[in-house]
Amino acid sequence: MGRIQFPVFTLFIVMSIFAMPSWCVNNAPAKTACPNEDGTIELGYLVAFENKDESADSTAYDLIGRVISGAMTLAIDTINNDSSLLPGYHLMFHFWNTRSEEDDVLRGVTNLWKEGVDGFIGPDVTCTIGARLAHAWNLPMIAYRCYDPEVNNKDLYSTFARTSPTARKSIRSVIALLKNFNWLHVTIVSSNRNYHRTVTKVLIEDLPKDKVEVQTSRTFKPVPILLQPEDNDTNPFQSIIESTYKKTRIYLFLGEEWEWMGFMQAAETEGLLDKGEYLVVALNFVTFKDKWAKDGLPWFYLAPDKAKSYMRHTLWLFNTEVINPNYDEFTDKATELVQNQPFNVSFGGLDLDVPIEAAFLYDAVMLYALALNTTLSDGECARNGTAVMNNMFNRTYESITGLQRHIDINGDSSASVSVYGIFQENLLERIGTFHDDETFETLPSKDITWFSGRKPLAVPVCGFDNEFCQRNWIPIYIGLTVFFLVLIAVLCLSLTILQELEI
Repeated sequence: MGRIQFPVFTLFIVMSIFAMPSWCVNNAPAKTACPNEDGTIELGYLVAFENKDESADSTAYDLIGRVISGAMTLAIDTINNDSSLLPGYHLMFHFWNTRSEEDDVLRGVTNLWKEGVDGFIGPDVTCTIGARLAHAWNLPMIAYRCYDPEVNNKDLYSTFARTSPTARKSIRSVIALLKNFNWLHVTIVSSNRNYHRTVTKVLIEDLPKDKVEVQTSRTFKPVPILLQPEDNDTNPFQSIIESTYKKTRIYLFLGEEWEWMGFMQAAETEGLLDKGEYLVVALNFVTFKDKWAKDGLPWFYLAPDKAKSYMRHTLWLFNTEVINPNYDEFTDKATELVQNQPFNVSFGGLDLDVPIEAAFLYDAVMLYALALNTTLSDGECARNGTAVMNNMFNRTYESITGLQRHIDINGDSSASVSVYGIFQENLLERIGTFHDDETFETLPSKDITWFSGRKPLAVPVCGFDNEFCQRNWIPIYIGLTVFFLVLIAVLCLSLTILQELEI
């Protein structure tokens, strides 16, 4: 019965936005337009802290809220202890677990609004309807893990911004790489995880606009981490390789590291790695870590020798590595704080690898404080989402990672992406970067080491079906015809001469 009620609740919320906009005003919380007379500013923090169904298939990526949420507390504490930020005001937050469910996002945004929050940090995973509600109520909302492309439409989502780079921002680097090497024919292989589906959708939409032809696109279900396929019967990628390799040379792969290894094993089984004619561009938009240069990517320990071999046929796109020398202190402090109220997470002594979304979360709160500081100085109210966003859009800021980032006029954050590959002694290093004009350039003294000594071609010289090298038979036909005509004439003449001699 509970499942039947969710769509009804969703329909009710959507109708309240589009059909009855006055309802939001007439039923607003008891707070006044500028309710911060006591100096308290309240934020609603929306995060997927656990799955609705604990037995449902998920990956660690779906539950990173448990790991990163300490960055929320750390940012709030940093702001409250900085006399130059929001002087005379005190920030606090209310925590709502969205459980990766859109209906729970709706409930969270609505309940926090009723409690009278001045703005929202989040939601993550799914954010479109939450952003639409914030627009309807003119409250600021800054997300830290949202990749939905729709929300950059400021006619419908005017009070929304995000510190996580969008799929469209990130794939501009993919397009620049493909165009640089004249790889204008590709095949996309992607997991069906939410983020990978979003990136694939944008790739299919945008690649043809830049004259890159998508030969075909294939998806696969997430593969368990411990799966180590050893033959054609257990490798889920074998059928993908068999159905695509005759019409492609360049693969765009979106998946986890262990899934990439399974894909490369299938390619090896089919003989695609023998001559260096095939290449995989792996799109893994997580932040590269320096230790990976020597130790390899996570999960390479499953088959380290194979992983090194497969790396020679792969270029990786990662978010550029962190340059803040104090970043480890930030992640350590965030990990410590998430174990306290209101989160009370216990890691059982595990040494955690804090994902980059912790930085995006911290940046979101700090960016909000900077914009709000200007808004209040201008005499506007904290609950005026339009005013807050006007002071946030088209703004450059320094991320906790140490990298410079920019929020554009649509509220989208810039992406900082680099290309990594094998360079000398089988080390994984950054070998290329992208410029603001969306061009790719290899770094000085970091030329790419191609397996065959030269870059692979996106299309074979003679084409996939030998269509560019078909012999022109017309001259041959003409030559053979002339030859036989001459031969017949000679034979006829010879017979005539013989007959005359006999006479």
